[in-house]
Amino acid sequence: MTQHAQGRDIEHAPLRGLVQSGRFREALALYFQSADSTGSATPQFRLLAAQAAARIGEFEVSARLTTSARAAFESADDVDGLLEATNLLGAIAFERGKIKDADKHFTAVADLAEHHGRARFTARGANNLGNVASLRGEPGIACGYYQRALEVFEMLGDTRGIAETCHNLALELHTAGAQAAAREASQRAVESAELVGEGGLRALTLLGRAELRIACGALEDAREDIVLAERLAGDEGNEPHRLEAERLLAVIALHSGDPGEAHRRAALVQARAADAQLAVLAAQARSLAALALKALGRHTEAVASRDVATVALRALGASGHLARLSRDWESI
Repeated sequence: MTQHAQGRDIEHAPLRGLVQSGRFREALALYFQSADSTGSATPQFRLLAAQAAARIGEFEVSARLTTSARAAFESADDVDGLLEATNLLGAIAFERGKIKDADKHFTAVADLAEHHGRARFTARGANNLGNVASLRGEPGIACGYYQRALEVFEMLGDTRGIAETCHNLALELHTAGAQAAAREASQRAVESAELVGEGGLRALTLLGRAELRIACGALEDAREDIVLAERLAGDEGNEPHRLEAERLLAVIALHSGDPGEAHRRAALVQARAADAQLAVLAAQARSLAALALKALGRHTEAVASRDVATVALRALGASGHLARLSRDWESI
């Protein structure tokens, strides 16, 4: 490492430390307070700031920083940087409901990683392609991707990757009706996240376990998971996880016979998710609001809300969520 490179690494150590410890809002503030935010930052540190921005739902900022960093990585033939940036662009596109773009980015990551022998990125690409398949209502394909990713993460001893993939796999196994396997995968996700120690990852896996607990009627256990997840997400300023926690509390209210509270929470999540460009979450919350309105006997409003949700889910290609909305609608 040159003396100049060493100086840059030391200079940006505080930013890296904040990101690695999950203090994403502080990390982003530090980046923009620094002289490097004017354009002199290395692509590696622009990408660090972009990752922090994405974790707190600042997708416009994250996309701008990531696109700039990706171009620099490509010009420098930096394969690892290019893979990291392309993967993040896919994640941003997925959250914003641009599923075709997300699929394109994740496929590029998987192909490039395979070509260059980057096993960790091969696994991350597979995990993310599983998310796309899951959204499209293709559980067999999704589980195949997740199993492939999990095998690589296990081989690498990547605890974070194991936590994220087991979380995704658990929800997909639940959808497929494999409840015992889903619970096992979810518990492994929670335990792996605890080993990593990052609040956002712990919140993600707790919310996944809560969703499974709601489905089997363990509402108070689910509520405990959600309350803890919401606190962890709040500590990091992680708006996507906070909104998902609120959505699940709305689901609990509906299951507990309080459709008024369910509607209040779901409508709030829908509005905030739409403002934050969390397209999938906004559509899920709209669906939930429609179900709550139907339970309240407000049929005309319920039908109108359901129709809006249906249009949004179709635009996303979210066949799995559409099927769930149809089932839940008929059950009320």
